[in-house]
Amino acid sequence: MNEKKNKINEDKMSVAELFWLNNQPDYLDAMINYNADLLTTVSVNGYPLGAEQAAKFYERNLWMFANMNNVPITKDDRIFVLMGATHTAFFKDFLRRSPKFKEVNTLDYLK
Repeated sequence: MNEKKNKINEDKMSVAELFWLNNQPDYLDAMINYNADLLTTVSVNGYPLGAEQAAKFYERNLWMFANMNNVPITKDDRIFVLMGATHTAFFKDFLRRSPKFKEVNTLDYLK
């Protein structure tokens, strides 16, 4: 996302506008790209340090999702999760594939 090109100034946005921006599919895809794809290009003396850090971040997301999976819920329960954009991007993938959870479109609530 090119903030200058799109005339976006996050410093002047309201919290609601930031939530809306940070939940756009293109923005979330960029967060995964920054975390996974770009980090894999970082190495120190031939050691893939960036890939190691990306793996740790992915593992943390899996732990967070495992914790959520272990919360006792019924089919009538609703869960609200508030987290940063990069965690959200990974969680959306986990939720889409989960037989236990049904993700709702965040943007429907950010009008």
